[in-house]
Amino acid sequence: MAELAKNVSDHSLNKGKTVSPELDEIEFPKSSFKGILKEFSEAVAEVNNVDPAMCLMSGLAAISGAVGKSYKANNGSNHDGGTYLNLYILISATSSCGKGVIMGNMLKPLHDFEKAIQDEFQSKVPALKAKLAMLLKEKQKILSPKGAISNSSQDELIDIQRQIDEISSDDKNPHGPKPFFIDNASPEAMGVALQEADGVLFSASSEAGDIFANMQGKYSKQGNDFTLMLKGFSGDPTEFRRVGRANVKVQEPCLSSLWMAQPSVVAKLICDKEASSQGLTARILYFEGEMILEPETIDEISIDPIIKESWNVKIQEILSIRKDLQHAHEMRFTYDARKCLLEFHNKRRRETYGDLSVYRNELGKSREIAMRLAGLLAIVESQDSKPKEINEDQARRAIEIVKFCQQKLMNEIKTGRIFALREFKDQLLKVLQVKENRQETMRELGRSGYRKEDLEEIVGTYNEIFEIIVSKGSRGRSSRIMRLRQPTTE
Repeated sequence: MAELAKNVSDHSLNKGKTVSPELDEIEFPKSSFKGILKEFSEAVAEVNNVDPAMCLMSGLAAISGAVGKSYKANNGSNHDGGTYLNLYILISATSSCGKGVIMGNMLKPLHDFEKAIQDEFQSKVPALKAKLAMLLKEKQKILSPKGAISNSSQDELIDIQRQIDEISSDDKNPHGPKPFFIDNASPEAMGVALQEADGVLFSASSEAGDIFANMQGKYSKQGNDFTLMLKGFSGDPTEFRRVGRANVKVQEPCLSSLWMAQPSVVAKLICDKEASSQGLTARILYFEGEMILEPETIDEISIDPIIKESWNVKIQEILSIRKDLQHAHEMRFTYDARKCLLEFHNKRRRETYGDLSVYRNELGKSREIAMRLAGLLAIVESQDSKPKEINEDQARRAIEIVKFCQQKLMNEIKTGRIFALREFKDQLLKVLQVKENRQETMRELGRSGYRKEDLEEIVGTYNEIFEIIVSKGSRGRSSRIMRLRQPTTE
């Protein structure tokens, strides 16, 4: 090997990104919530001795799940007519935080709505079975005569089969009611449920570990499968091709979610590099729940019936619009609200190419999520749940919620990366310490499975141990070489 070139300190060589700059801790923005959402959440928290912030975030998820495709927020620059208001809310909380109690209270009106759908369907089952039996008998009559079937009989047969397929897939049992909720399911099962639900679904789980495991390929040889989650957020058409079974097609999926899980389980998802690079973490509103100690007194208290009923009425009002509306109710941002959102967007863009560049993948949906949040705040704060406008105050409060959740997400990712980098550093030290001159070409390290981006990041983080230099070969070809700066006992 030719003489090593002068050690180059240029950013293009040792350009690894450090884990992150220091991120300031900020308080949960309780003041961003108003009206019945705040009143009911605080009442649930007080009665059950649980984190009010967890209740507030779960309440947001409940509104988002109830809305479905029945509302759109338009900032005036969207060519497609606006964005739906579906959110992905992820809460990290230990088993003592009351996850089940919170979801049980905040989502009860939605569960009641689902039960009403199921009860209504059960009342129709006898009539559906009778109609199915009649159609099957008519089909058999057409098929029973010997000889060719006439054109008119063929058309009649096609129409009968269409009616049969609408009622049943096995000629025995009627299709079930359209699903509203889905709990722990694989992406494929969730896709099937989305198709059955005409593209609108609410994924809610107080222990979402299995959902994450399925997404991360625990039960599949294909590896991570985030496709449905990505498209379910953005509304892009999705299709699953299945061997031996009918393909699943959803033209415009709209998936909302409220996922809770243990911190260690959540960390595996949000620190997953594929989840980051593919954009899943950018779509998540992340929050850390807290355990609340019970007061010393043991006086019995209950939720004010008026507040409880008001929350139930609000959810029912939104669901009634969803059930009856033919077209999405459109809300437009005021000029000041649009300006506020644009300033937030531009600030995030500058940050992702500056101090927060290592979180570029996580911050790419900031304005879109803020728009959806502002729309939900406008709905829950509107007297009839049908606001025409989303004002500047609602936009600013939505931005504060987004900033808080993204700050928590970045802090969690930073912690995960620190641990991962420490392990990677120790592994790389062992590799280089046995090499000649304690160095190896980046090309050769790449052949051994080390990604260039990871090597650059380790140099940027531990530049007192590692460095990247340039070597020019005998034919003038340059090679990037990674080496240890000095002997180390680590």
